[in-house]
Amino acid sequence: MANKTGRDLINGVSAVMGALCGVMLLAMLLLICANVVMRYGYDQPIIWADQITTYGLVYLTFIGAPYALSQRAHVSVDILSSLLPRVHQRRLDVVLDVVGIVYCIAFSVLTLQEIGRVVKRGSEFVDALIVPEWWVLIVLPLGAILLVVQFFANLLDDIDRLRPGHPDAGTEGAQ
Repeated sequence: MANKTGRDLINGVSAVMGALCGVMLLAMLLLICANVVMRYGYDQPIIWADQITTYGLVYLTFIGAPYALSQRAHVSVDILSSLLPRVHQRRLDVVLDVVGIVYCIAFSVLTLQEIGRVVKRGSEFVDALIVPEWWVLIVLPLGAILLVVQFFANLLDDIDRLRPGHPDAGTEGAQ
């Protein structure tokens, strides 16, 4: 039961991240609309709007990815798995969860190292606003760590699906 509660908590955190992305997307949409009105209606563009929405897209991608993964709505190529019997599809799901965990851990480590170098150099994005580069990059390891946790929750679900008697377990001959 504790496993299920932990998975529910992880899925809940991912859902909160998805909702946060919805709010961010709405804010970005309103900012773009305001910029269009100001630019073409009053010849006074909001000079920092494009920069902020560009950074917002980076944040949306990495904060929203765990929610997409929790919903199994992420991009995937299922040509191979669709040809397999259900039990082998479930085994492949377990392998892919483990690969995802390993990849996201490596990605987290590498991006944290890069952020350390960026902070040490004092790098900044200089545009309409001067923004420390690490402010934009910090979402990369954060998103990857959240993905590790969500991949782990998915892994536990996929292992459960392999157990005999589970409704999604399937049999060797099932497709």
